[in-house]
Amino acid sequence: MNKFLTSAVLAGSLAFAFPASAAVVQGDFGYAADLPDSGSSGPLIYARLGSVLGAGYELDSSDFIVNPSDWSGGVVHVDWDKVTNIITLDSQDTWDFQTFDLLISDILFDSAQSITGISMLTNGLTDPTLVPTLGFTGNAISISYATDDFLETFNFTGGSATFQVTLSDTQGAIPEPATWALMMIGFGAIGASMRRRSVTTKISFA
Repeated sequence: MNKFLTSAVLAGSLAFAFPASAAVVQGDFGYAADLPDSGSSGPLIYARLGSVLGAGYELDSSDFIVNPSDWSGGVVHVDWDKVTNIITLDSQDTWDFQTFDLLISDILFDSAQSITGISMLTNGLTDPTLVPTLGFTGNAISISYATDDFLETFNFTGGSATFQVTLSDTQGAIPEPATWALMMIGFGAIGASMRRRSVTTKISFA
């Protein structure tokens, strides 16, 4: 009996010492690409709500939402590897833009987890000198590329960029107010565009 209890206690201790790795199950994926200083009527938007992580891209060319300015290019496929928690952005063309904003929100986990960080691993999506702005909340990620000068643009490369997402079994760090502002503005822009699309085409994205 003592031997059995000792084994049980040891097994329990190991379970707490080495908890099972958390995994992301699904999320709302969307991005907007625009040339706001070039007579824009609105950004090019791709989005997929409730995208389940698995084999293949979580967001690709089949997820077109709206392109009111009739922009060419700006197509990016998005993959989230649920094992490594690495996000890969694969550009599908070499057109130029002024802004590109990726938002992954309403992220669901397979256990009580939250996002506590994001960092860039490789930067081959656009001009190498353009470094994206990264933001996060407990269940959302933002990756934004933007030029600083009026009419200045950046080119997609036809290549990829990768980003490491960090998860924790705590409630996670509280982002700076600027990060909250970035997320709210970005989500509002995509939400407004999707609502306009829903009204004009009578398509529901619920």
